[in-house]
Amino acid sequence: MKGQLKLFFEKLDREKQKLTQQYERANATLQNELEQFEQLQKYEENYNASIDSQLGYQDALSLSRFRDFYHKLGELLSTQEQKVNLARQHVGNIAQALYRHQKKMDLLVDLARRKHLALEAMDEKRLQKEIDDMVARKYSVGTSD
Repeated sequence: MKGQLKLFFEKLDREKQKLTQQYERANATLQNELEQFEQLQKYEENYNASIDSQLGYQDALSLSRFRDFYHKLGELLSTQEQKVNLARQHVGNIAQALYRHQKKMDLLVDLARRKHLALEAMDEKRLQKEIDDMVARKYSVGTSD
């Protein structure tokens, strides 16, 4: 039974390690997506500042190209923001799974500990009964002499 319990806890530990690795990868992905989003925002700010300073010198074709580019940049920002939100959600889901798994492990460890203590108490009672029986036999044998 102890061997099976050990194997069971080893399996739970491997599952925890796997979830932890998934969490770390998902968090790294989230950080990467956030960096890209922030870089796009800074680029947009710099581009706007550059265009604002040149606005009076633009012809109609340049303004049209600016609008098209600015629209595409807005779409990129929106797409990147969606990626950030999805990555955040993924990290949150894995964190919840990791939390549930840890709670499960804590409960099972506590259950195993209580079972172990109960078995020790039963063994102690059995041993005490054997001692009491031996003492009782010795005194019953001793009194009949």
